[in-house]
Amino acid sequence: MGCSTLGTRGRTSVREIAEMTVERFSPGARINYVGGPGGAGWVGDVKYAGLDITKAQRNGWEYMIDSNEAVRKAIEDAVANT
Repeated sequence: MGCSTLGTRGRTSVREIAEMTVERFSPGARINYVGGPGGAGWVGDVKYAGLDITKAQRNGWEYMIDSNEAVRKAIEDAVANT
């Protein structure tokens, strides 16, 4: 099989991750955006990235949750382990 990229369909932005985190830890808190031009974090930042999972799927692998759900699960795991 060699190396394969694993991921999900869709993507979750840093803004969405921040909003989900604030919603769970401090509802109503203000998020202060200080990023670079065009919504990037800094000059040279990659604003969008996507993973091609077709090779892994051809070998029988399939994702079970989407990107947003993975973020939510990671947040809940952080809550449970702090």
